[in-house]
This record gives sequence, C-alpha cells and structure tokens, in this order.
Amino acid sequence: MFLPQSFAAVWGEFSGYYNSDSFFAEENATNSQMFYSGDIFANLTNKYNWYAGFHFHQLSTTADVDGAEPGSFSTMDMGPMVMWVIDRKAIYTLSASYNLIAKATNDTGTAAEWEGTSFLVSFGVTPEIKEGWYVGFKMNYYSATYTKETISGNVEDVSNTRSMIFPSLVISYRK
Repeated sequence: MFLPQSFAAVWGEFSGYYNSDSFFAEENATNSQMFYSGDIFANLTNKYNWYAGFHFHQLSTTADVDGAEPGSFSTMDMGPMVMWVIDRKAIYTLSASYNLIAKATNDTGTAAEWEGTSFLVSFGVTPEIKEGWYVGFKMNYYSATYTKETISGNVEDVSNTRSMIFPSLVISYRK
C-alpha cells in the first residue's frame, strides 16, 4: 500500500579530516593533511532521493624532511554538487561535485599559484543520532587539473594534476 516516506527539503552538511604523521630516523620527516567542506542541498523532486546544491572545500598538505625544502599544497575549490540518497532512511549517499573554481598554492621552495577545475566524489554513511541530525563518515576521491600557473607575476599554461583518496567525518542537518 502506502509506505511512509521521509525526505528533507533542505540539507546542510559539514565534513572534515585531519592527519599528522611523524617519522624520526636518519632523516626526520613530518607530514600532515587537512580537509574540510561544506555543502547545502535542496530536494530536486518530491521524492527523497535526488538533491542538488553548492559545495566548497579547503584541502591542504604539508611535508617537511630534514635536509630538503619543506613543501606545502593548499587548494580552495567550489562548485555545483548533486547527491543521490540510496536508501529511504537517508543513511547511504553518493555525491559528486564539479568544482568550476579550483585555486591552489603549491610551494616547494618557490610559491606557485595554480588555477583549474576539480571534482570530488563521496560515498557517505550517516545514521541519524537525533531528529534531523546525522553523524557518520565519507570516503572521498578528489582529483584536480590545473591549467594556469603564476610564479612571481608570470602566467604560464601548464597541465598539473593532483589526486587523493581519504576519509572524513560528517555532520549533517536535514529539514
């Protein structure tokens, strides 16, 4: 007959990840990665399963090895995102963002500003903990292609790419 159907008309989400690693041997090394993102979605249909919205994220990595120049990479990306809610309880989601703006700084002794596009694909598992509040995790795949590089005011066409796979903690509110 009729099954109860719960869906959110508006959906806000915050996701984050931090990792730090230190290795002490003949050459001491430290590395860190940090990621946070924010998403806002609206329901595309009167059904529970398709949402569209806006996505932004900040991603940065640093590496420091004794005897070598420290390296860092940081990007701020934003663009449209779609999300498919796989089940009726809205625990499992699959989302994809195509970030029309991807601006990065890559510093390996000389700071370079990169511009291009990126995409982020995420599979999330977020059970409800309190009415409207969901907490869980996502597995993320990120890939960026940078086509312009600026060093000391000089602009050059390039083809630089960066890809990563990483988990993140998710907190979302759905109304």
